[in-house]
Amino acid sequence: MTSNTVSSGKKSLLPVLSTLLLVAALAVLWLFAEHFNLLEPAEIELSVPDCDVSLSACTAQGDGFSVTLEPVSAEISSMQPTEWQVKVEGIETSNVMLDLQGVDMFMGPNQTQFSPAQDQAGLFQGQAVLGVCTTGEMHWQATVLVDTPNGTIKSQFGFKAK
Repeated sequence: MTSNTVSSGKKSLLPVLSTLLLVAALAVLWLFAEHFNLLEPAEIELSVPDCDVSLSACTAQGDGFSVTLEPVSAEISSMQPTEWQVKVEGIETSNVMLDLQGVDMFMGPNQTQFSPAQDQAGLFQGQAVLGVCTTGEMHWQATVLVDTPNGTIKSQFGFKAK
């Protein structure tokens, strides 16, 4: 009878030990994935030198890659469609979006998905319209979001528009 009691005691410990081992293995796996950024893609924010994108093309530099934003239309103004292009060099992407926001005043969501140019790799084009500001001239922030296999690249460019 004593051997049955010891044997049943060992059997009741087995599920507890198995559960603890499973929890420890999951914790090690989670720490490994977090350490090597496997849980979610990284977001890289590029700094942009002082550049007014309404006057000329502006480029944000990364580590071996760049993102250039340029208005193709002659002038950027409210309620007028503006053609934009984004040139991505040194990194692979198939998805580019432009987000236009007022700096001093919320103008509502204004996002445009760009299309890849047919004749040039890394070139994306799209059209966006700025909302009307009652003050006449307004500071805007153009944020270019570039999806890559390693995460999202975010570049912010400033400009003024009437």
